[in-house]
Amino acid sequence: MSTGAVPREAWPAWAKALLAAVFVLAILVLVPWVFMWTTMAASCVPMMNGMHGVNGVMGPGMMR
Repeated sequence: MSTGAVPREAWPAWAKALLAAVFVLAILVLVPWVFMWTTMAASCVPMMNGMHGVNGVMGPGMMR
């Protein structure tokens, strides 16, 4: 028994487009932050290594 009615789509086209736009925007925002975190961490490594010299600021057992 077919009524000829088209079944309603679970996700309308506008919702799919909006979801895709939010996903793209999230990636565009996240990528610069990841680069910033990695470069900041890479620039902190020499400074942290310099604190562990003979007369270093940090004593033994301060970084675990």
